[in-house]
Amino acid sequence: MNLSYALSAYPVGVLSDAASCPSVRVNRKTLLLVGWGLNAVLYLGLAIAQDPWQVWLLVGGYGLYLGMTQGVLLAIVADRVPEHLRGTAFGFLSLLVGIALLPASLLAGWLWQSVSPEAAFLVGSGFAVAAISLLYFQRAAKPVD
Repeated sequence: MNLSYALSAYPVGVLSDAASCPSVRVNRKTLLLVGWGLNAVLYLGLAIAQDPWQVWLLVGGYGLYLGMTQGVLLAIVADRVPEHLRGTAFGFLSLLVGIALLPASLLAGWLWQSVSPEAAFLVGSGFAVAAISLLYFQRAAKPVD
């Protein structure tokens, strides 16, 4: 996972940065949507995987998902927040992610133990689809001054 994350983060960053190569720039929102779509597919795959090689392949794909989303999300924040507030914005984003991870982890653990491991992955896939829907239909936000 870490290897695929490391190998994918830089090329995806190049795709999202206009200064790097304007002729092949991809919209950051599109990259984030594709990354979250990959996450949904990977979690679905983990729910139905039968063989260890399938799990290894899917976990490697998870690194690609991370490479497609982590830097791009931070770049989106940087695009929308004035320079003098970026540290605060990144800290607030980390706070919100940390707060959201606790109930998400509790739910996943409860589903894993009480229902099945497959249920935990299916619900994770469903949440990714919900996030895609929310981002896709979100109106474009104007940068904060």
